Amino acid sequence: MAPRLTARQREVVRHLALERDKEIARALGITEAGVRYHVGRVFDALGVRGRSAAVERARELGLLGPDADEDPAT
Repeated sequence: MAPRLTARQREVVRHLALERDKEIARALGITEAGVRYHVGRVFDALGVRGRSAAVERARELGLLGPDADEDPAT
């Protein structure tokens, strides 16, 4: 069974491939600490230890579209 990510966690993981925490925070209107919190929960939920692994695993599980490594602003 695929892990469940909250809507906010899905938003954060979509940005992980191309953006730093500061940029993600600005894009989502949350603090950098909030981004780090959500990134940690994403890693736990997906059973990974890095940003690129989180994006890859989320994509494999169908939690992201195939273009998650493209600029989310476009």
